[in-house]
Amino acid sequence: MPLYWVPYPYPHYHYFPAPGPYRRHGVRSDTEIMADVADVLATDPRVDAGEIAIEVSGGIVTLMGTVPVFEQRQQAEEDAWRVPGVVAVHNNLTVPPGTPHPPYDLSTLWPE
Repeated sequence: MPLYWVPYPYPHYHYFPAPGPYRRHGVRSDTEIMADVADVLATDPRVDAGEIAIEVSGGIVTLMGTVPVFEQRQQAEEDAWRVPGVVAVHNNLTVPPGTPHPPYDLSTLWPE
């Protein structure tokens, strides 16, 4: 139940319960978050979401399953973070063994 802070009577500050419905503005249910994460992953052309399972508990999204390349693993996590109401993302997606990591151009990190 959300509480409001009232600075009266000064200097004793009091907290009291919020009136009306106790669902705070902006807080979303786990089923709403899970549905939105599934929609975002399904509509992103950069992610193959066929093997991705999603669990949400308390706004914490857990991605499980297998993706073909490392870039899709990163993109799926970024897509999950874009959904409103997500508090944390646990990326438990796996990439098949032997899949090469993306090539990194180290010359861009240390310019001469």
